[in-house]
Amino acid sequence: MLIFITMIGIIVGVIIQLTGNVLMLEPESFDKKSLIQGYQQLKAGKLFNWFSFSMGVIAVLLYLKLGLSFMFVKNLFFMMMMGLIAYIDFKVLCVYRVTTIVTMCIGITFTFLEYIVFAISPISSLIGAFIGFAVIALIVYLTHGMGEGDIEIAALCGLFLGIEGVLLTLFMGIVFGGLGGVVLLLRRSKTLRDEMPFGPYLVAGAMISMIGAKEIIGFYLSLF
Repeated sequence: MLIFITMIGIIVGVIIQLTGNVLMLEPESFDKKSLIQGYQQLKAGKLFNWFSFSMGVIAVLLYLKLGLSFMFVKNLFFMMMMGLIAYIDFKVLCVYRVTTIVTMCIGITFTFLEYIVFAISPISSLIGAFIGFAVIALIVYLTHGMGEGDIEIAALCGLFLGIEGVLLTLFMGIVFGGLGGVVLLLRRSKTLRDEMPFGPYLVAGAMISMIGAKEIIGFYLSLF
């Protein structure tokens, strides 16, 4: 079963990159020509790479934590869409609204189904979405150091991960972003005036939160 789940994650990683390549060519179109061009770009950069294998690892960790369950499907979808958003943002420094709108609509649907089928209150998801939106929006409009797409990413993290998850995501995203910026400056890949994508760092924080938010927060609180 683990091999099967790993393959699913890897295939999802390949699909993410193909979809991202197509969207970067034609953000509003999925025609045959753009699909062929996207596939050629993906093939040139190797179909199976660190990105697709990392998706496989995350899928396995989700399965070990949740089993084949409704929550596994929900989080696998979240992983797929966050991976797509981060991939595009890393490549072109842009968050396409079509990706965040689709993720939001499906996320609301999952939240609704959780309430109807499993009687899980949507309060944590709704408050989490508001926290993610408010915190990053405040940073964006006070510092202009991030893009508006990062606001949407943070809100989606709150919608899927709830209050605890989004708080850990924001903390880790900011830490990862700061460390990543320092590394790029030290390597002279970027200067202080260059734009750097923050979305991938938020998504990295979200992936860690999705797998182990309660455990990480519990460990932190146990230190006091």
